[in-house]
Amino acid sequence: MILALIATAAVHTVFSQINDERRGDGVASLALDQCLTSIANARANDMLQRNYFSHVTPEGRVPPDYMRAAGCPFRYAGENIATAPDPLFAVTELWNSPEHRRNTLNVHFRKVGVGIAIRSDGTLIVVEDFTD
Repeated sequence: MILALIATAAVHTVFSQINDERRGDGVASLALDQCLTSIANARANDMLQRNYFSHVTPEGRVPPDYMRAAGCPFRYAGENIATAPDPLFAVTELWNSPEHRRNTLNVHFRKVGVGIAIRSDGTLIVVEDFTD
């Protein structure tokens, strides 16, 4: 129960920071999408439970595969992942990566889902899934 509350608070922190960064660069804010949030949570928990950290699952599935299977419509899709001791560190880490920053600022993206899983040592696995 406590971990769920921590994860929920972390999701809202990450979502808020993403939009602060976008607005700071003159890009429209994203809507927090329930379908994408469900996928991002599933992705974060899959990485936690199966002990891997990658955009590609051990079976070779990639984020668009999950989006299609869940019925989330999109033309453009992207994903950011990070491990961090706290949500602000995760956002900063992603912001400082040119590839992840491009996803965050992509003008084609209008929606985001944020998922958080918490390892036993307290480290967060953060997943941001984006679509148009």
